[in-house]
Amino acid sequence: MITLLTALAMTGCSHQPSITTTETVSVQSQVSVSQPWTAKGKLLVTAQDAKQSLRFTWEHNLGADDIITLGDSLGIRQLVLHERDGLLLERLGDESLKPLQIQQLEGDLRALTLISPRDLARALTGETTNAAAISSEVTAWQLVGGRNVPRVIRLKSPDIRVKVVISRWELSTNA
Repeated sequence: MITLLTALAMTGCSHQPSITTTETVSVQSQVSVSQPWTAKGKLLVTAQDAKQSLRFTWEHNLGADDIITLGDSLGIRQLVLHERDGLLLERLGDESLKPLQIQQLEGDLRALTLISPRDLARALTGETTNAAAISSEVTAWQLVGGRNVPRVIRLKSPDIRVKVVISRWELSTNA
């Protein structure tokens, strides 16, 4: 029994796909919007004293639509969006796309649309956003495949605050 527990403990400790630092340090990200990547994690959206937690997957593509999947924390409801030239399109059940009707979204999800998809993609990579009213800060970094990439990002604007925790990066080897 002790041998089995020791073997499990050693096996669990021997594989570490990423290293996280929670120090706020001046680290330069080694991923950008000029290369393809996929980020998966959670968002905590705070708007007007209401909070909503969402799961997300962001597939950033070059020369094609970015595909953004948002889901509730239980994985019951899901919204698949395509970002095309700054426009958000909703993927319907039949795989067709239609422009996103922001007024049909729930409060905090609607508030999330106050941040443009391009600015949000830039913030995910640790780059500064183009919007003067939005500040972003990487508060924790991780090492993935020998590259420094953001782990925790905080975005703030007058109307919304978003904490992003990226649990998994898939980086292109061609970058």
